[in-house]
Amino acid sequence: MVRLARRMYGEAGLAVAWSDFHGSPDVPLNETHSEFEFFTRWFEYDWLPEDGPGPGEALLESDDSSIDPEIRCLVETTLDSPYSFLQVIAMEPGVGFTARDILRKTDHRIIERTGSLTLERGSILYARVVEVDGITFMMGNGTRVIPSAFMADLVTLRQARRIRGLRGGWHPSLLVGLLVLAIRHGDRLALAMDARAFGSGPRSRFRTVRWLWWDLVLAIGAAVVLMVALALG
Repeated sequence: MVRLARRMYGEAGLAVAWSDFHGSPDVPLNETHSEFEFFTRWFEYDWLPEDGPGPGEALLESDDSSIDPEIRCLVETTLDSPYSFLQVIAMEPGVGFTARDILRKTDHRIIERTGSLTLERGSILYARVVEVDGITFMMGNGTRVIPSAFMADLVTLRQARRIRGLRGGWHPSLLVGLLVLAIRHGDRLALAMDARAFGSGPRSRFRTVRWLWWDLVLAIGAAVVLMVALALG
């Protein structure tokens, strides 16, 4: 896809997409950049140039016979798969994980080796899930994981939209609402820490507990009893 995009848009077009991805032209295009993999998925399916279709749609409209039909199928399926919020409900470290689509109430067993080693049960992702030939995987996802504590906030935002007569499914305003609530949570936590004088000096203690000689005797005695019990058992 990236090679095809180079032929379609040239190096200049690819550089424009890279700048759009970072929100700044100051970051030079570099395929060894730590975020280049995230960029390629976003570029292939979500980037829209100022005129004409994006790379994915352009590939489907192309009459180039050298393009593998399986690639066409993958691109078409990906473009038809929407982004959504997914909550991890089960883990298979080194293989993948099972995630529940919060908005559509469906479960997906996702093949994702790296994610299965870093995610935790309850974590919330913003991602696009694609299924091709019975294999389910993520094709594009947010770079940040939402803690499970924000699940209640997400449900509250959806209910608020329904009460206002708006659709309760996915909408970009949900992300804005989650960001606002996250800032409020952080503000409340900062106030609580400030009220308890965190960071103002050494911690105070009601009573200082010191390790005395009879604590050592008691620890040795407990170890002896445990060893005897194991030997007799």
